[in-house]
Amino acid sequence: MELESMKTFGQHLPSIKSGSWPQTGAYVLTLLVLVTLIRTSVLSESSDFEIFWKTGKRILEFQPIYVPSIDGGRCFKYPPWIAPFFSPFGMLQENAAGILWRLLLTGSLSWVTLMLLSERKPHERVAVLLTFVSMIGVWNHNVMAGQMTPLLIALALLPFFSKSSFSDWRVSSMIVGLSSKAFPMITVLALGHTLFRPSLWVKITVSIVLLTLPALLATPGHSLTQLFRDFFSSSASSGDILGGSFNGLTAVISTVFHFSRDEMSIQIPLAIATTAIVILGWAAFQKRLSSPLERASLALALSISATPLAFTYGLGLAYPWFALRFAQASRQSFRNPRDWVAVAGFAWMILPLPFRAVAPLLTLASISDYKERR
Repeated sequence: MELESMKTFGQHLPSIKSGSWPQTGAYVLTLLVLVTLIRTSVLSESSDFEIFWKTGKRILEFQPIYVPSIDGGRCFKYPPWIAPFFSPFGMLQENAAGILWRLLLTGSLSWVTLMLLSERKPHERVAVLLTFVSMIGVWNHNVMAGQMTPLLIALALLPFFSKSSFSDWRVSSMIVGLSSKAFPMITVLALGHTLFRPSLWVKITVSIVLLTLPALLATPGHSLTQLFRDFFSSSASSGDILGGSFNGLTAVISTVFHFSRDEMSIQIPLAIATTAIVILGWAAFQKRLSSPLERASLALALSISATPLAFTYGLGLAYPWFALRFAQASRQSFRNPRDWVAVAGFAWMILPLPFRAVAPLLTLASISDYKERR
C-alpha cells in the first residue's frame, strides 16, 4: 500500500524534460525564491507572529486570550476557536516558534504551487512558476511579518485540489480555517451544493464548539457572552472595526456618498455592501469558468476588493487566480487581448513601488481618497 501511495503522489510531481530551458529556468528561479523565503523564515524576528505566539501561550496557561487593555492594538483579533491552533507554538520559545511558523507559511506556498503544477503541460508550468516568482515581494512580506495569508490560500483551495467529490474533512477544515478572516470566506460559494450537506455542518459545529472551549474556560466566570464581548472589543481595539482608512470598494462607496468613516453604524453596512457587490460580480463571471478550482481562485482574488484594509500581504490571495489564468493563456500564446489585460493588472499589482501609492489604484479606491491618505 505504501509503495502504491508513493506512486500516486509521484504522479502529481512535475518533471523537467531535458532541453526545456524555459521550464528549467522557471524551476531554478522558483527554487531561489523558496531559498530566500527559508532564509527570511530563519533570520526574521517575530513581528506580527508575536500576537499568535502570545495567544497560544495564554491558551496553555488558561489565561484570557482577549486583553485589549494590556495588549492595545496588537491584541488577538480572531474568533476564539482559532486560538487553540497556536497552542503548539506556545510550548516553544518565541524565536523558535516564529521560525517554525514562517517555515509553515513557506511550506503552504510550496504545496499550493505544487498542486497548481499538477498534470499541466510544460508551457503551463512555466506560466505558473513565473507567477509565483514574480510575487516574491508579496511572499517575503508575508513570511517576514508572519502573516497567515499563505496558510489561508492553502486552506481555501484544499477541497478543490482533490479529484474526488468534496470530502467533509477538507471542506470543514477550509471553512473553520477561513473563518479567521471574514472576507476570504466568499470562496466557500464555489462549493455549490456541497454547502447543503447536513453532515458537513454537524462536523463544523462540533469542531467550533470543541475549539472554543479552551478560551471559554479561561474567561472569567466561564461566560460565553463575556468571551464574545471581549472578542468584539479586541476586534475594534485599533480604533474601529474596519480600520482607520479604507481601500477597495469600501473607499469608493464611502467617498462617493460622503459617509463618515468614524461612525460604527456605517462601517458594518459598508462591509456588507462591498461584500455583496463582490459576490454578485463573482456570480456573474464564474459561469464562464470550467472548473471549481478556477471559481474558488477567482472568489479568493476578488475578496481583496471587498477587504477594507487591503495591505500588501493580502495581495497574495490573488496568486492562484493569476497562475491559472496565465497557464490557460499560455495555451494560445497570449493571443487573446484579455490575456494582456490580465498581464497588465498583475504587473501593476507587483510593481516595486510604495504600497500606499499602488494599493488605492489596484483596489479601485477613489482619487480623492488616495490624496487624503498620502
